[in-house]
Amino acid sequence: LATYRAQQRINAAAGLDANSPQVALAERLMLVSPHVDLRRPAALAYLLAAQGGAEAVLDSVTLGELRALTLAARRTQVPLRFRNALDNPVQVDLRVRSERLRLVDANDEGLLRLELPPGNSTVEVSVEVVTSGVFEVTFDVLIPGEVDLLERQEVQVRSRAFSGVGVGLSVASLLVLLAWWIRTTRASKSNTTPMAENDRRRPVA
Repeated sequence: LATYRAQQRINAAAGLDANSPQVALAERLMLVSPHVDLRRPAALAYLLAAQGGAEAVLDSVTLGELRALTLAARRTQVPLRFRNALDNPVQVDLRVRSERLRLVDANDEGLLRLELPPGNSTVEVSVEVVTSGVFEVTFDVLIPGEVDLLERQEVQVRSRAFSGVGVGLSVASLLVLLAWWIRTTRASKSNTTPMAENDRRRPVA
């Protein structure tokens, strides 16, 4: 079981940065661990060291803490802050889990591929709000092509954008109100006109 876990984490780290020296070292430690001359405690120590090296690579890419978001338009951009402590640029997949907000440029699987340079960086992500209101959104950062999750954060989103149905209802209400106002104005004019005519035709005593 320890061998399987260590190998899984090494594969995940290699998927993130195959050229990392830490990944290469973890792979060498993994190869040494089953050596026949090693006793079980020593072999386990090699496995744990290999897994620890892989975990260090995976922990090198982080998403900055997300705070509550207020969105005033149906389509807008959300800035996401990342830190890549590795020496090489890396690629990650971003996934949003919500029925009320989606990534505009995501693929058919709902994933958006991002490239992160070494150091701190900010990525402007285009999102679209489906409905207005307050709701929770989950952001997942994954290794490309893998199910391995690098990070998951939940954030509260407050949307002030009108949905398509809301806009349609608002326009319909305005049209009904306008039609009622025009009809009322015309009726008022038609009722007052004959009275004015009679007043003009009445002889002066």
